[in-house]
Amino acid sequence: MVLFADDTSILVTDSNKFDFNIIIKETFVDINTWFRDSLISMNFNKIQYLQCRTKHYNVNTKTEYNQEYITIVTTTKFLELIIDDTLSWKQRIDQVVSKMCTACCAIQNITFLVSQGT
Repeated sequence: MVLFADDTSILVTDSNKFDFNIIIKETFVDINTWFRDSLISMNFNKIQYLQCRTKHYNVNTKTEYNQEYITIVTTTKFLELIIDDTLSWKQRIDQVVSKMCTACCAIQNITFLVSQGT
């Protein structure tokens, strides 16, 4: 479990699909009990499920809790990093390139207003 501010991330691993689903269900029961005992509510609409996979091997696992399926996503933000289901850096690189382009454009637009030394 990883806690950061008001976000809770739970990392679960298991190569066996059946065992994985059991672990997920038990984890949700435990975390929901903890939230309830701590007078914190769990917003089921904000719960996301990211299944990490290789580019050539993909097994879709539907995960549910209280007869509701958890939203499956292909990317998520984790501690301000964008993580995708193949653990590639493409999304993060695209984000950084976009910010750099904006900064370069701003610098280019002010070059006629400031001296070379500035």
